[in-house]
Order: sequence, then C-alpha cells, then structure tokens
Amino acid sequence: MDTVKRLLLPLTHIDLKTVELSGNNLAEHLHDFIRQIGEPVASPTSFAHWSLMKELTKQGIKCVINGQGADEAFAGYVRYIIGYRLLDLFFARPWTLPRQIISLMRRNRFSLSYILAQFFKALAGRRAAAHVRSRVERVNDVLNPEFRKEHDSRLPDLPMSIGPDNLDQHLRRQLEYYGFNQILHYEDHSSMSQGIEIRSPFVDYRVMEFAFSLPDTDKFDLGRTKAIMRDAYKGLVPDFIVDSTVKIGFQTPSDAWLTSPGMKSIFDELCHGSLQCRTIWDETKMKKRFADQKPGNFPLWRFLNVELWARGYGITNL
Repeated sequence: MDTVKRLLLPLTHIDLKTVELSGNNLAEHLHDFIRQIGEPVASPTSFAHWSLMKELTKQGIKCVINGQGADEAFAGYVRYIIGYRLLDLFFARPWTLPRQIISLMRRNRFSLSYILAQFFKALAGRRAAAHVRSRVERVNDVLNPEFRKEHDSRLPDLPMSIGPDNLDQHLRRQLEYYGFNQILHYEDHSSMSQGIEIRSPFVDYRVMEFAFSLPDTDKFDLGRTKAIMRDAYKGLVPDFIVDSTVKIGFQTPSDAWLTSPGMKSIFDELCHGSLQCRTIWDETKMKKRFADQKPGNFPLWRFLNVELWARGYGITNL
C-alpha cells in the first residue's frame, strides 16, 4: 500500500482513497461475501474486489470503469506469455531467440531457467501443464478419482502449434475459455451486490477485433508488453507508468490471510463437523489439510470456498 501511495503522489489531481484488508477482515466478512457472490471463486482477489465495491458505495459512486481485457488482448502479463512468444520465434525466426531472451532477462529480470521453463510449458500444451501443476499443488491427493476422470476433458486444450501463431492462440483462449469470463462474471456479481454498475471498455468488440488484427510485435517484443498501448499513452500519462515493468495483477497476500487467527477459527470449525462436499473429495484428507492450514503449494482457498458456498446454499449432492 505504501508503494501505491508513493507512486501516485506526483499525481496531485487524484483524491486517493485506500482500502486496507487483512485475514481477520476476510474472516469477519467471509460468509456475507460468499452469499452475495453466489458461486465459488478461484482466489481471495474477488474478496478484495468486493470490498472495493463496498467502499465505492460508501463514497456515493454508482458507476466505475475497469481495464479488463487489455492484458488478454494486448499481451500484458509477461510471465504467462513468454513461452508462447518464444515458441513462435523458434519456428519462424530462431536466430532472433538469443536477443529476445537477453531482453527478457534485462528488462523483466527473469532468470534464464525461468524463461526456459515457460518455453517448455508452452511446448507441452495447456492440459499437460495443468496436470503437472495439479500434482505439484497436491490436488490429486484429495479429489475423488471418479470426479477427476469425469471432468478432466471439460476444459478445451491448447496444444502447441507448429507455426507462428502460439501467442495469438493463447491470448484468444484466455478470452474465450481460460479465466477471463470468470473474472467478468465475479466482478459483475461483486459490483451489482453493492448497487454499482461496472463497465469494461476494452471488451468492446471493435477494440478486440483491432487487437487481433495486429502483429505480435505490436503487442509483445524484446520483453516489452502492450507495446502499442504504451506508445499510444506516451505523453498522456506519466512515464513511470507507461514504462513500468512491474506487473503483479490484482493480487492479495492469500497465504497470510488464510493463516490469520480469524481464518484459523473457521478452519477449526470445519474440521469438527462433516464436509458437505465429501463426494468430490476425500473428507479425511481434506480435514487434515484444513487442520494444517498451510497453503504452500496447495490451493486451500478454492476448497474452503467451495465448502462454505455449498453450506451457505444448502447444497448436499457434491
């Protein structure tokens, strides 16, 4: 929060309001949040968004604009697109790879090992990478094998393409299948639960058509993301924003929140009763994870959120 205040200090025309959250704050409002959102959500980021909407209501604001869609259409999240861009260059212009890799290391401060890991992740394909991640996160240990088998193929795969269109296909799939629709969905529920209209101008079909008519170099090249947008806004917003290489998304300190005293009492309560979603996971193993309350590489929030959502809505057939 101090970093945000420091960065915005030169912008004297901004009346900055801040919302500071904690794990105990999450515990206090968790049940209200789950009831108002109305469906399980992937991360506590949605709680931060919901809390922001509550504060906007207090300020008397009725309509807001967000930037959703810009990162997906114009290649904003450098960490997740490295491999696809390098894969395209590997097939089309392999002699340019050393320069691209050096630029990524210098501009974005990525290690060579991380860059190569992202390249092989793109090479393996989305579904294969998801299987590896589920093993690393130890999700397979607790899920019912029949449930995993039934839902394994529901999400469309994104296999490697032998040609220079891997980055383009990745960005398209992000918009169509992998998370973006979920973000719009929970933000709509979050804002409307507080009586706020939220608008996403970058999702306008004309902006999207324009974005996907551009060559990749106008989006991401030599470690520079959203290149055409940075060029367009040069001189209109401060250089420290236009030239920033810090890209963290709308993140929350999930592990710290979930291990706070307030959240510990919620986990303890769940461990002393039956888990309503016991048919999609192993109840004994899940209780052990809840009792440990150590997120680590395990997506603890997702299972907690599903369980509390099912309880709140009286759903017993999961």
